[in-house]
Amino acid sequence: MITLPVGIIAFIVVIFATMGHADVSAYLNMHSVIVVVGGTFAVTAICTPWGVLSNLAHNIKSLFKKRHTIAAVRSDLTKLAENRNSVKNSQDPLIQYAIGLWEKGTDASTFQALISQYRDKLEHEEAEAIAGLHAIAKYPPALGMLGTVIGMISLFASLGGADKSGLGPALATAMTATFYGLIMANGVLSPLADRLVVEAIYRKKYSGYIYEILTLINRREPSSMVEEEIGVREAA
Repeated sequence: MITLPVGIIAFIVVIFATMGHADVSAYLNMHSVIVVVGGTFAVTAICTPWGVLSNLAHNIKSLFKKRHTIAAVRSDLTKLAENRNSVKNSQDPLIQYAIGLWEKGTDASTFQALISQYRDKLEHEEAEAIAGLHAIAKYPPALGMLGTVIGMISLFASLGGADKSGLGPALATAMTATFYGLIMANGVLSPLADRLVVEAIYRKKYSGYIYEILTLINRREPSSMVEEEIGVREAA
């Protein structure tokens, strides 16, 4: 988790370092912000369903928390192995779902089918959110170019005037839209999407371990066997 804030800070430092002695205010342009940031929000609303956005927000928030580990839920699993009614709440969604099924008295075969479906649902929602973020990341550069084109049109429209002193600043203002588009896509959205892919691979492995342990508990295997399996998965 620590690499995420370190990377963000390092990226900001690199951007400011490459500006050199340029006036930072030259990069601050409300027209560009509205076109790129506002346009990205608008396009996101068009191309991404609300449920996917909600899952995406949840997944991004999870990047700033500790990863789920077998060690963190070891106590829950060992207690469930001894008595499936001994745990009421768990921080892991798959374990919590299993507890709910056992409380309802779900038989073993139905439990196995439902827990498999729920695991697939969680993985599908995560994959959907990642695909949505990758899709959103395509648009800021194009919106930045749109802002630049709008600025260039205004610039060319003023070329007939006698005063040419404002041409340089006007051109710089037009280019800031492309700058914002590239920063938003390549410095924020695409890296976040790639980070979510890495975390999804880890969570798929982790949920697979939890699924296997819950299967043992559901079959009422001896608690010693469950604890041994937990130890193996902790060491993996």
